[in-house]
Amino acid sequence: MANSDRTGQYNNAQPFLHAGYNKPGFAYLTPYYITEQVAAVEDYADFIIMESHCGSEYSTGPGSDYDKSGIWTGHSKADYAEDEDYTPRSDIPHMWDVEYRHHMIDSGVDMVIGHHPHIIQGLEIYNGKLIAHSLGNFAFDLSYPETFPSVILSVDADTSGFGNYTLKPVYIDDYIPKPATGELGLYILEDMVQKSKDMNTYLTIDREEISAL
Repeated sequence: MANSDRTGQYNNAQPFLHAGYNKPGFAYLTPYYITEQVAAVEDYADFIIMESHCGSEYSTGPGSDYDKSGIWTGHSKADYAEDEDYTPRSDIPHMWDVEYRHHMIDSGVDMVIGHHPHIIQGLEIYNGKLIAHSLGNFAFDLSYPETFPSVILSVDADTSGFGNYTLKPVYIDDYIPKPATGELGLYILEDMVQKSKDMNTYLTIDREEISAL
């Protein structure tokens, strides 16, 4: 399943992009619609994976319990405008990043894959199930160095569920994703280890295979 929290409503960019009555579009990411999506497929699917376009662009970690309506001291409202232009303050993590993804698992989703930040964020094991908050980029036309490191997530599946999670580092070189080897690959994995630790999830690096589990 897939959904998105970018509808155009935040800046009144019409027509809005999510589906509605007699209106095509994407599945809108709200707690109610998440529950409805799961209910529509749970009787037919062995496993449910939610791929979700959500989160804050260029943020190094998912937001949680943060009131985006507030303005930090020394910042102006213009610093909080959502667009594709990069500044260190361009998109403050939303308070619902973590809560939404936890709600997906609580609703019956077996694995959550998030994207939109363009920067790798940590893996999280929540109630025994995996949430990949952001795997970075794979092929995208961004030229900010922070968006070049990425990871490929491999997962085994059998009748008991998902397991044997493996991360392989990638670096985007001149818009082309390439395997990240040597010290570069280890640096990317170490960054992923720390970000996952912040989510109370612990990875182990295989320094010979340049992978993490």
